[in-house]
Amino acid sequence: MKIRTELDDIRSNLARLKYQLLGIKFELKLRKCGISTKDGYDSSELRDELG
Repeated sequence: MKIRTELDDIRSNLARLKYQLLGIKFELKLRKCGISTKDGYDSSELRDELG
């Protein structure tokens, strides 16, 4: 049973990594199209301690 538990853990980690990779690939495609995920940010705007 220990091997089965380890295999389940590996499968779970692999699924999580695949999901994260899809997110990274999607963000890269957005960047290539010039679409920012943080539209509206102006680095010259004054900020307070909360951002």
